[in-house]
Amino acid sequence: MNGSLYQIMKVIEDGGDQVYTNYAIDIGSDGQYEFTREGFNLLRFRADIFGYADTEDLKTDERNCTAEEMMQTLSTKNGTESTFPFTRKKSCRSTAFHPVLQKKSS
Repeated sequence: MNGSLYQIMKVIEDGGDQVYTNYAIDIGSDGQYEFTREGFNLLRFRADIFGYADTEDLKTDERNCTAEEMMQTLSTKNGTESTFPFTRKKSCRSTAFHPVLQKKSS
């Protein structure tokens, strides 16, 4: 999916337009993942990623994980490695990933 999105973004940019992304994780000048939000906005992002309506429902490890761990969590499915080449081993929850990306059972 990321490859397809990249290709679409490339076509848009090559056509002279810009793609606006407002994602809460970016790669810093040191090459490490970092959060681009703080305070409540960061908590809200975390709750959205882990599938909670209320930020108070976040578990301690979900509330405190690093941007690196969050990227790993987003890049794994039920604890197995994904096809994302930029991820590393450590994650916030080893068996969790974004609920929106989960395959719905028929």
